[in-house]
Amino acid sequence: VQTYPKRDLLLVEYKDGRFEKFNDAERDMVINAIPSGSMRDPLHQKNEIGYNQVSINSLALCNSDIAGFYERVNAHHRFGLGIMGAINFNGGASLLNSNILILSSGKKNYDLGAFANVYISNISHNNTLYVGVLFKYTSLSFMSVAIDSAKIGNVYATTTTFTPSKGGQMATILTCGTHTKIGGNFFIKSMIGLGAFALRGNYKQQFNQQANAGVNAGSQYDQNFLLKMYLAVNVGFSF
Repeated sequence: VQTYPKRDLLLVEYKDGRFEKFNDAERDMVINAIPSGSMRDPLHQKNEIGYNQVSINSLALCNSDIAGFYERVNAHHRFGLGIMGAINFNGGASLLNSNILILSSGKKNYDLGAFANVYISNISHNNTLYVGVLFKYTSLSFMSVAIDSAKIGNVYATTTTFTPSKGGQMATILTCGTHTKIGGNFFIKSMIGLGAFALRGNYKQQFNQQANAGVNAGSQYDQNFLLKMYLAVNVGFSF
């Protein structure tokens, strides 16, 4: 004869086929821990994939530019690659584009660029600093000025010819700034960039001609490179 406590028995089956049930079987349970805050912040659910950022440079509006940025952030949220573009609606160049303003009827047309950013900490959770590099091409138009002199008898006659021309600036700019989250998906990103570009072709000839106007021949110079600065306060959305 063997004795069992009822708490250990599920049921008894008798010889005539009847059953007597004593307890219910225990169920297997699987519990998945959910990190605190993951349901509130959609970016917490993207820890193993990258995400996208789109933004507009609010400072560019001061120069009649509409400048947009797109950036793809990697899975660790510490590195981003992106592209940018801008269209200028000014009738002519402003003081913010002094290296174009010096040209006759100089005007900025558009920007196209690509950039890479390295973030000091994970941008999906924290406000952070970053450093990066921006390669930016600026299209511009201007009037080429050609001055010819000819002696007719004892009189010198001067002829000035204006020809519509186009040029460009291909600048390499080192950047740094801050990335600040606002709520779950919005952010503000500041940028300060400083770099340079090479003067080439007709743009170089016209720039130096205008820069040396009125300068004695012995004091004139041939400029090959110019500094380039870029400032931005981007307001954007992550998804």
